Amino acid sequence: MQAEVGNRVEVLAKLLPHAYLVDNVDGDCVDVSEPEATSIEKTATFLSWESSEGTLLTLVFGARTCKQAETERAEKPARALAPVKSITLEISGPNTAEIAALKKKIERKAFESLLGPVMK
Repeated sequence: MQAEVGNRVEVLAKLLPHAYLVDNVDGDCVDVSEPEATSIEKTATFLSWESSEGTLLTLVFGARTCKQAETERAEKPARALAPVKSITLEISGPNTAEIAALKKKIERKAFESLLGPVMK
């Protein structure tokens, strides 16, 4: 069973109605707190890193915050779906070469350009 699971690529996508929550360490926002994280890339609207020895790639498109209160619902549930403010993708693969090849195929600017109209 493990051999079948270990040889495939899996993608987990999350559409968030709030900014992506990063860790708050001693009052400072820490975009990536995983000690084994490598290949960290970040801009104001993009964050990515690799972990699990290069077999897991995490991508975050959109805003980030370290204030948990900004990610919690304080009122009644909305009648309509909330607008998407950030999107996360977690891509896992059988080896680092597979993840590196997939990372090259993701056109970040094209993806970010799609996020803008969704947020309006």
